[in-house]
Amino acid sequence: MSGKEFADSNVTYDACILNFINIGEQVKSLTETFLEKHHHIPFRKIIGLRNLTAHSYEGLEPLLLFQSVQNDIPVLLDQISEIIKLEKFD
Repeated sequence: MSGKEFADSNVTYDACILNFINIGEQVKSLTETFLEKHHHIPFRKIIGLRNLTAHSYEGLEPLLLFQSVQNDIPVLLDQISEIIKLEKFD
């Protein structure tokens, strides 16, 4: 999918927006200790993007969000996968 196709697809675009909001909400529930321990992950920026997508929907740049989906989300998934391997969750 190209950036233009992403921007023109309301279903895909809206689904990504909702996922950005959901990811940010989940990050907001993490403890300060956890955030500090994994400071290499830009949790504050993730929360900032959540706030932007939730409250400034009309002002969003679809191509920037597309770039984030293409470039940032795969890196974040790798980082989270690594944390899951290393941490013990009850």
